[in-house]
Amino acid sequence: MSVASSFPKVYQRTGARQCKKLVIAVHGMGDQSRNDMVRCVAGLFAQVFADKTKIGTQAIHLPQGLWEGKDTKNPVEDDMISFAPAAEHAEKLKDLSDMAFAEIYWADIPREIEYAHRLEPSPQWACSVVDRLRQRNDLLRSYSGSDVTTGATVVEEVAETINILNRVLIPLEKAGSFTFDLGRVLNQYLGDVQQVADYVHVRESILRRFRERIDYLARISEAKEIHFVAHSEGTVLTLRALLRAMNTRVKESPETPQWLDRVRSLTTLGSPIDKHLFLWPEMWGWLAEGEEEVSSVTGEERERLLVERRSHWYCVQEKIRWRNYYDYADPVGYDLDTVREKLALWGCENFAFKSEDDYGFRRYPLAGMAHIAYFNDPNLFRHIYDHAIDPVADITKPGDTKWGKLSPVIPFVIVVAIHVAAIVVLHHSMEKEQMQKVLDLLTDTPENVSHMVTWLRSWQGMAACGLVLSGTTFWSRAGVIGGWRMSKTFWPMLYYFGTVDLLFWLAKAAEKPPSLLMLALHIALPSFLLVALGLIIDCWNRSTGRSPLWALRWQMIIGGAAVGIASLFQVKDPNASLLTAVLGSVTFMYVWWLGVLLYDLCYVWKRYINTTGETFVQKLRKNTSLHHLEMQGAKAKAANP
Repeated sequence: MSVASSFPKVYQRTGARQCKKLVIAVHGMGDQSRNDMVRCVAGLFAQVFADKTKIGTQAIHLPQGLWEGKDTKNPVEDDMISFAPAAEHAEKLKDLSDMAFAEIYWADIPREIEYAHRLEPSPQWACSVVDRLRQRNDLLRSYSGSDVTTGATVVEEVAETINILNRVLIPLEKAGSFTFDLGRVLNQYLGDVQQVADYVHVRESILRRFRERIDYLARISEAKEIHFVAHSEGTVLTLRALLRAMNTRVKESPETPQWLDRVRSLTTLGSPIDKHLFLWPEMWGWLAEGEEEVSSVTGEERERLLVERRSHWYCVQEKIRWRNYYDYADPVGYDLDTVREKLALWGCENFAFKSEDDYGFRRYPLAGMAHIAYFNDPNLFRHIYDHAIDPVADITKPGDTKWGKLSPVIPFVIVVAIHVAAIVVLHHSMEKEQMQKVLDLLTDTPENVSHMVTWLRSWQGMAACGLVLSGTTFWSRAGVIGGWRMSKTFWPMLYYFGTVDLLFWLAKAAEKPPSLLMLALHIALPSFLLVALGLIIDCWNRSTGRSPLWALRWQMIIGGAAVGIASLFQVKDPNASLLTAVLGSVTFMYVWWLGVLLYDLCYVWKRYINTTGETFVQKLRKNTSLHHLEMQGAKAKAANP
């Protein structure tokens, strides 16, 4: 007996091939490390069983290097790993030891194009997405104020935010105080989506990797059940790979793989499949062809078309359980009702996926970060195991958390903080004497001017001014985006007047309170004029058919020019302080601009996308259906005048 064999096993490599259940993890977009996703998923399921059995000695975290195969350049032949519980706990942890874990790694394929500088910059690509969306769904390029058209501008807002972020980060990078390669980060995230959606040869290479990897795992594994756990963009690729395997048309798959009948479940986390179905229908191949014809008829004609389409599918022996999980703060994932509708039109009946299998919740507080927070949530993976991998009857959906319930508010709090930061930058770019110079223009008493300057430079004054600035943004932009009706702007307007009231209250509470007249003329009145300016510019833009971004740019130009002119008055010695004044004004404008753009995104997201009512995708689907009906009616009328 060798010395090595005397050590108890913690994991199994070759022994994993005799496991009953094979869990295949599929990572999402971004700069992913090889086998990092499977390491994380395996650890979460191990944590689930450790919590269930109260066995604290069970190993949970295994190094991702265990999964790497002999060929370090070929992820197709990476291994599968299972946990080997201690002998005294073998019976209690038998379900865990019966599971093997493997990964489909595809992030290296998109990197080849990114590093070859053949990837289109994210802002330009976003504009192309908007143009294609408008043409396909008959949306006017001009701004009509409708929910569908307004919702479509969210991609343009993202592109504008990217540009402003780049400009804000340049001075910090030049100063050496902060370095952040925004373009590279965007290429790693949005670039993956771009390549999957628009680079046909890249998508085909990834799907070929999927097929080769699953074929390899199915060949070396004796597992009777295969379960997929996919995240983000990986959910799109996993579904596409499964549909291609099920499809019996020669163009898609020349032969049906034997492992297809072993697939038991598909778990999707933060899935953007519904967005891909609308934005890039061509990536779904022949599946999208003819669906308009099916959706436009009823009765026997519809059934006849569906029977023909169903004939092109291999029927699995047991329907695949599909469970979709998404947090309401996740900007990528949402429910997949569109997918269920499309599968019915395509004639695919291989998935057990009903509306109650869509699980939405509020568990994570930070928007954006919620997209990856699923992998820090063992309780969520316990639900996945009990409802997807080893189903238990009457499982309730994952519950909300106390911090998660705050997720709708937190993005707006961040926007307010950015507005306060803009005021802090502006005030700190001036000397006390320089601030007094512009205030002296009101010919108030020197004592009142001194009190006003002192209060404006205090944290109470800067916070109050920042809140009023955020209230100005909230009211004016809500009107520009959603319309100036009271029903659309009531809460932003209420917030604005609340910030003005707080301004006067904080000023009165100061040790040396400033003049109320000066507060009204220097802060309250200019803020109200900015709201009125937004209304005027918006009316002009609507009459010319321009988008809400044009109103924003004019507001920024006029507001920034006003601040810049005021800064020139504050210069005590033009030769010495002009640069400081200009830099302070420019930085203030860009930080404020960033805050406004982020508010726009939060407002559009809350109102049109992440809402308990009718979402943007649902409105777009309805708009598209109406357009198709109108086109069919026009054709019928032309054929039978």
